[in-house]
Amino acid sequence: MDIGEIFGDSLEYPSRELKRVVALGIVFLFSILIIPVFLLLGYALRIIRKTMEGENEPPAFDELGAMFVDGLKYLVVGIIYFLIPWILIGMGIMSAIASIPSYDLMGLGASTITILTGSGLFLLGVLVAIVITVIANIGIANMAHKGELGAAFRFGEILSIIGSIGWGKYIVWYIVLIVIAMLFLVVGVLVQLIPLLGAIVYILLIGPYLTMFQYRAIALIYREGI
Repeated sequence: MDIGEIFGDSLEYPSRELKRVVALGIVFLFSILIIPVFLLLGYALRIIRKTMEGENEPPAFDELGAMFVDGLKYLVVGIIYFLIPWILIGMGIMSAIASIPSYDLMGLGASTITILTGSGLFLLGVLVAIVITVIANIGIANMAHKGELGAAFRFGEILSIIGSIGWGKYIVWYIVLIVIAMLFLVVGVLVQLIPLLGAIVYILLIGPYLTMFQYRAIALIYREGI
């Protein structure tokens, strides 16, 4: 599949079973209770796995125990992959908070240095996260496909898969994915300007639609490399 076909299919994918989009939205709604977060992450892996098995519709919400375990695996992988950028971003935010403005020259100079340091750490963390995501997308897909947590960290295998896809094609896919996700988020922000109804529409439709689209796209680009 070319890039256009991957994204055309992925954008259409959630609409093939809209009731499952709403079901995922209900999981979104109750994610504040923590346990549904694991179901959400597990469902993301199930989308990848079922796509690899040749299914073209969003999977059913069944076998919740297995979905919960998959979600736990996903969380562990996410923490390992993104711990360093999270630390950098956190340090940047803390530095910005600590830079309380002072009206004496020495204090003002120290605050300025702290702000610049914090901004630098924050931007570095964001850049590191973007680079890591290039590898993590395929690592997570590899874990979902192989059914083994360790498959997410087989970097030789992951790089080989990206090489088979083609680095140029994969980077273009990654950029387009980010752009489309940003467009979804902009629409989500605009919709939420409508009191109450906007929030409901975002939680039950836009958020889960974006999730299904994203993991379908990840599965399809992964499939190009195996």
